[in-house]
Amino acid sequence: MFLGTYPAPSASTKPTQLISEQVSHHPPITAYHINTPYNITLTGYNGADLSFKSSYIVVRQTGHAQLTITLPDNTKETFYITLPDLKIQGLQSFVPYVELDRTTYIMSSTGYLGTIDYAGKGWLSGQKNSFTAILAKGQDTLYKINGQWTGESTSISVLHPAQKNIPFWNAKVNHPTHIVVAPVPAQSPWESRKVWEHVASAIEKNDVETAGRYKSPIEIGQRKMRDEETRMGESWKPRFFKWVDNDVVASELRGELAGLTGHGGLGGKVGSWVFTPDEDDQKALENGELFRGA
Repeated sequence: MFLGTYPAPSASTKPTQLISEQVSHHPPITAYHINTPYNITLTGYNGADLSFKSSYIVVRQTGHAQLTITLPDNTKETFYITLPDLKIQGLQSFVPYVELDRTTYIMSSTGYLGTIDYAGKGWLSGQKNSFTAILAKGQDTLYKINGQWTGESTSISVLHPAQKNIPFWNAKVNHPTHIVVAPVPAQSPWESRKVWEHVASAIEKNDVETAGRYKSPIEIGQRKMRDEETRMGESWKPRFFKWVDNDVVASELRGELAGLTGHGGLGGKVGSWVFTPDEDDQKALENGELFRGA
């Protein structure tokens, strides 16, 4: 697990909470839930398929995310978000860096659709971390946005052509807020920094032998737990998440996305890892105890 909070902007506001958990080892899949004090939540899961090219590595992300906004009248808007591919560049120069690649979609329950095309720096031209986005309602394009997601971007109104080059986002002045986690000695035995503390410390010292010596007992211990579960006729269950074969909301939104873009297949069921804390964990979430260590 990895648990943490983002600091609240004021003393009267609760911090934003992040709960993530590895829900599968083969293949590796991580589920996550972000809860904000603004009636906005984000829940999703990520897997990865790797392929190697001549000068870079392609990471095809599997899974999706759903962002839900609860409005003052208690109605909800949901946004189905597909995931971008990743490119690990710079291998030949021994200075690796990651870029987003290909296309992602954000399909809203209100009928709005965001399409984002990512591009990176090529051999001869282009800028790192570039994107072009279109916001549409049905088949009608409303806005176009382009720039760098790590830099500056601007928008153009299609309906009002005079509204062009309007500043949209400037990452250079909007600095990221860093997550806060409990000190490693205070973390529970299942939190990732606690589990891998000695391995990470050895890697930082470039001590491969010591890292391997600490890594092996972790992996062997997990195999023994799986063997014991098999012997007892039990199956391992994640703590915070449950797999749902047919996520009705996600299925409907992916169907709408497919109808508008052809992406996502021709409808059908969509499965999701759903955030399902038990009563004790829910109380620990509400009072913040979950993020203060063991």
